[in-house]
Amino acid sequence: MPKITVALYAGLKARAHAPEGASEFDLEVPDGSKINDIIKFLDLPEDEVANIFVDRSLKDREYIVKEGQRIAFFPLIAGG
Repeated sequence: MPKITVALYAGLKARAHAPEGASEFDLEVPDGSKINDIIKFLDLPEDEVANIFVDRSLKDREYIVKEGQRIAFFPLIAGG
């Protein structure tokens, strides 16, 4: 099972099932897991996850994660 690092930004931290409310933590996932699988596992609100970066590269939800990668989830952010 690949071990990845998950980072949650802004309001996603409070909405996820993260260990002890951590904003960044390690997670073991089944082989072949897609980013969408991780969103469901963490119980993140799918409509609030706007951008997903894997090792600083923008990826879509169908990307299959690999050992040692860092997956960062960002919510929609409004500005004015």
